[in-house]
Amino acid sequence: MSAATDERSEIAADDGAAPTLTPTFGQTLRRWRFWIVTISVVVAAVVLYSLFAGGGRDMRPFGAGNAGPSGGRALVEVLRNQGVDVRVATSIGQVAGAGTPADATTLLVSDTDGLLDAERIERLRTVADTIVLIGPDTSLLDALAPEVALGGTPDSSSSTAAVGEACDVPAATRAGSITVSSASLQPSGAGDGGRARFCFTAPGGRSQLAVVGDGERTVSVLAASTAFENGTVTTAGNAALALGLLGSTPTLVWYEPGLADVAPGATPPTTADLTPEWVSPVLVLLLAALIAAAVWRGRRLGPLVVENLPVIVRAGETIEGRARLYRRASVRLHTLDALRMGSVRRLAIDLGLPRTADVDAVIAAVASRLRRPEAAVRALLLDDVPGTDAELIDAGRALLDLEHDVKATIAGGA
Repeated sequence: MSAATDERSEIAADDGAAPTLTPTFGQTLRRWRFWIVTISVVVAAVVLYSLFAGGGRDMRPFGAGNAGPSGGRALVEVLRNQGVDVRVATSIGQVAGAGTPADATTLLVSDTDGLLDAERIERLRTVADTIVLIGPDTSLLDALAPEVALGGTPDSSSSTAAVGEACDVPAATRAGSITVSSASLQPSGAGDGGRARFCFTAPGGRSQLAVVGDGERTVSVLAASTAFENGTVTTAGNAALALGLLGSTPTLVWYEPGLADVAPGATPPTTADLTPEWVSPVLVLLLAALIAAAVWRGRRLGPLVVENLPVIVRAGETIEGRARLYRRASVRLHTLDALRMGSVRRLAIDLGLPRTADVDAVIAAVASRLRRPEAAVRALLLDDVPGTDAELIDAGRALLDLEHDVKATIAGGA
């Protein structure tokens, strides 16, 4: 490649190439606005679903429908698979209306919030002959198992407790060991202490299970629900103890005292009742802002434009428009090359050269026809690089003169 060609390539790179610009922050936002809006809508939908649809999930500790680690849903499903009719009750009225014989019913009471009063506790005696108290308070113990008292945190560094030799409860002996909770039981000194049997006792004398029986009714007391929860029920002998205590009768009434036991006739609070008053207006404002942003920044189609077809664009307008673009970009070499290509094509036709002839053949034919040095013709048709607008204009005129001279020699020779 000649030096003139190299110089022409460098000038073309300087004059014709647009500068590379780093996109601004606004341009980046406009480019990604569709995905930003889409993700915002999805996030808003998830939040609204969590607030309104998720409010009906059972999240109570050791709740029968709670599928979390501290819930009791796994135990309920296992009992149902074993053929036990598990009925969940949230009020004393539902417990009393179970309609099953007392000798064929086991009543589980999980009053974690201490909602039961003395009158409702007394009504529990007539529901079932087998009662299981999970993490009870002192009022439940005094009424249903006076021989048992709360013992506080057990003195044990082990995560499990063995059944112990003094325990003769069949369900406990089959389990062998259970998970130790943060609570414990101990003898209270009240009532006939011989009726109470304590199992899974730590070295400090504090137990995890106590069973009180008088021949007519059996009350089993578990210090806490830890051993029966979803996250630990499969550990040690927890599952065996749970099935032994709760699956001994055809029907199990799973009683979780609720709002109806505190205020009879009251309905459970809704999500709107539990959320602050400002939440709903803020959600409405965010939704309105989202719609306004979509209308403001969204891409909209304008009115239809009626246009007669086909559209005729005059050649002169095209040439002038392209010339203005070249001038604005200061691409002199590119402009001159466009003029040269037109001259070379017309010269080849005038000289009778084949359509496959290259620019070197045209240069040789022109030099031979005009009897000019081939280097001068090559400089005009290929090598010269205009440095100013005046040089570009002069080169264009020289190309026109060259074409006229060739036509004149051909006409004179004819």
